[in-house]
Amino acid sequence: MKDIRPGPEGSDPRDLVYVGGGVVFRACDQDGCEVWVSDGSEAGTLALGEIEPGAFSSNPEGFTRQGAQLFFAAESEATGRELWAIDLGTCGDGNPELGEECDDGGTQSGDGCSSACEWEDSLVLFGTASGGSVSVAVNGVTLVVDTFAEESAADVVAKIAAAIAASGTLAAQNVTASAHDNELVTTGRITALSIDDPGLSDEPPPPPLPSLSAPGGAALALLIAALGLHVLASPASARARPGVPR
Repeated sequence: MKDIRPGPEGSDPRDLVYVGGGVVFRACDQDGCEVWVSDGSEAGTLALGEIEPGAFSSNPEGFTRQGAQLFFAAESEATGRELWAIDLGTCGDGNPELGEECDDGGTQSGDGCSSACEWEDSLVLFGTASGGSVSVAVNGVTLVVDTFAEESAADVVAKIAAAIAASGTLAAQNVTASAHDNELVTTGRITALSIDDPGLSDEPPPPPLPSLSAPGGAALALLIAALGLHVLASPASARARPGVPR
């Protein structure tokens, strides 16, 4: 990705913390050990600045995010070791910045970009439960909910959202979920879905076929005219009538 410190010594990167749109970490180059950021590309891997200019290192550590700020401990010759903070992006201003995965200019969840400016994943269920179970894997955590006869797809989606909220592992990753009728929206990544209920599906049902009925007299006349058909007289009407030569 990037050779931060060319040569055999290495940059000794550590304390990586994901902040949305990239990671912040401590790394060392020829100017000492400072705060770095990376979006996964060579061009996007760079030092955020030097707390202690020169070869003296500030040795940042203990990165902890709180809201729109990232706190950490660092030192300088003038002040010693103190608490420092980095201002992250302002969610909802329409400008994706460090600390944001996305920013659509709004602060509403359920539209693909959450109120915390994190990408959202979703699934949609259709049908009415017959009884069984649905399992969903979110960020590698598999959650299984039981389904019962006559439960709607929206009922099952609400159960899945509640299961995500109740997972301590997902809560530690700040994963949230919400149910919008029969659609589940989550800030986690849905990596697997298994439906063990014949009444439910993640595929929408086919549209209903148009109903066919016998056309009335006027509709039949129009149909005949449109098709250029000729009406043949019935045998009864073709019989000879008095006074009409045959």
